[in-house]
Amino acid sequence: MQSGDRLSRPEFERRYAADPHIKKAAAQLSTPTLHRDPFDRMLICQTLQNGLVIATVDAAIRAYSVSII
Repeated sequence: MQSGDRLSRPEFERRYAADPHIKKAAAQLSTPTLHRDPFDRMLICQTLQNGLVIATVDAAIRAYSVSII
């Protein structure tokens, strides 16, 4: 594919189903948007899905049920 090409719906669904990380992240995106930074929300989703710990002083991240040091 070239940049700007569009996927057909069946091709999108095939690729989506083939990547378990996307499914996990999509499930977490349904969490409330308590943090305005999209990169931090991505880190929060990864932390929740993989049982990780975040090292941060960001108070907005504490609003989510993630482990913080």
